[in-house]
Amino acid sequence: MKWEQIREHYPEQWVLVEAISAYSKNSIRHLEELSVISNFPESTSAWKAYKKTFI
Repeated sequence: MKWEQIREHYPEQWVLVEAISAYSKNSIRHLEELSVISNFPESTSAWKAYKKTFI
């Protein structure tokens, strides 16, 4: 999904995403395709899920 599509599907929610395709240009990371891992109503639960998944 593109970021714009994610925002349409998950309005006013926090989302945990994984980059499926990305590239760097001029020291800036460009994310082309993303996959939604989970969505959350607020930041605290999103942060807990992120730490559990990636840290």
